[in-house]
Amino acid sequence: MFYAKKGEGAFLNGKKISVSNQPLSNGLVLFGSSPYNEELHEKSFKVAYDYFKQALDIRRSGSAALDLCSIASGRAELYFELILSPWDYSAGYLIVREAGGVVTTFEGSEVTFNKPCSILARNMD
Repeated sequence: MFYAKKGEGAFLNGKKISVSNQPLSNGLVLFGSSPYNEELHEKSFKVAYDYFKQALDIRRSGSAALDLCSIASGRAELYFELILSPWDYSAGYLIVREAGGVVTTFEGSEVTFNKPCSILARNMD
């Protein structure tokens, strides 16, 4: 079970976790394809392909929450989705941040918690 408490770190089954220190060129990219927003399908896969060319490989699990926890636990280096609802990313946002990662919108702005937005989570700046 993944969990975090603001200011106290992120954990998996009681053991502290942290993001990886690998560069993207030596890591994995996870992504969501915005399945409920048909207008974003092509862009999602174009972005995934662009990241694929920079990384070792890409993966799509279908779960934003688990993908964010994979970033937090050092299993992957970058996650993005072009639109998500706050209930899909709120807990994962805190877990990634407490594990030492960075979470912004895809455009680089602060994440909002009162409406859907894009998400870009990564292991380091």
